[in-house]
Amino acid sequence: MLIARKGLEVAQKGLVTDRFTKAVEQLGSASMEVRIGAAYALENIGRDVPDYRQTTVDVLASYVVGNGRTSTKKNYGQARDVRAMLTVLGRVRPAHPKQEWIDLSHARLGDADLSDAYLPRARMYGVFLAGAELFGANLSDSIMPFSDFSSAYLTKTGQLRGVAETPPRQVGSGR
Repeated sequence: MLIARKGLEVAQKGLVTDRFTKAVEQLGSASMEVRIGAAYALENIGRDVPDYRQTTVDVLASYVVGNGRTSTKKNYGQARDVRAMLTVLGRVRPAHPKQEWIDLSHARLGDADLSDAYLPRARMYGVFLAGAELFGANLSDSIMPFSDFSSAYLTKTGQLRGVAETPPRQVGSGR
C-alpha cells in the first residue's frame, strides 16, 4: 500500500511538472492566443499546487517585465498577452507571504489596468505606471522607488499604506 501511494505521488508530481513545462514553453509561442492560454494554465497550476505558486508568479512577472510597453496615443495600453498575465498576477495570493514576493522592477506598464490587483509587498523599482488604472489595487508595503505614477488613476489610497520610497511628486491624482 505504501509503495502504491509513493508511486502515485511520483506520478502526480511528474504530471504537474509536465504541465508547468508545457505552459512555460507556450509563453514563447508566436500565437497570442497560445501565450494567453499559457498564462491561465500557469494560474491553475499555481492555484492547484501551492509548491508551484511562487515559481508561477516569478515566470509571469518575468514575462511582463520583458514584454510590457509604454503607451502612446496611437498604441493604447498593453498587448493582450501582457494584460492576461497582469490579470493573473493581480489575482494570485502568495502561498507563503513574504516581502518582495513578486518582482515587477523596471516593468513598462503604461496605461495598464491593475484595478483590484493584489500586489502588496511587491518589489517595483523603477516601474513605469503612467496612466495606469489602479482603482482598488492593493500595493501596501510595496517597495517602489523611482517608479512613475504620473496620471495614474488611484482610489482607496489606504491600499498604498507603507509603500516605501515613493516620492510624493510622482504619484498622480488621476484624471
